[in-house]
Amino acid sequence: MYFEARELDPAHPVLRADQFIASMRQLVETDKKNEAQALGLTAVELNPKEPSLYTALGELSILAGDKAKAVEYLKRALQIDPKFEEARTRLKSLEK
Repeated sequence: MYFEARELDPAHPVLRADQFIASMRQLVETDKKNEAQALGLTAVELNPKEPSLYTALGELSILAGDKAKAVEYLKRALQIDPKFEEARTRLKSLEK
């Protein structure tokens, strides 16, 4: 569905990173973490240069108890944007 939407209208609001993150948070709040993770992976496939999506996946990994995966996602966010403070702060808290 998302890939078809991108082909029809690459600027469609449903494809924006903040919309993906909001949907991921809603899924987590309703205890649908696996669906949130799947949506996050689709989001980074559609927006591979968006650090906020990798940071959101890092947060999901923390919730799932997978610190190593969280660190991987947060480091990826910082590779894309070394000044992305949200990822930097979260990574520092994990490395303590």
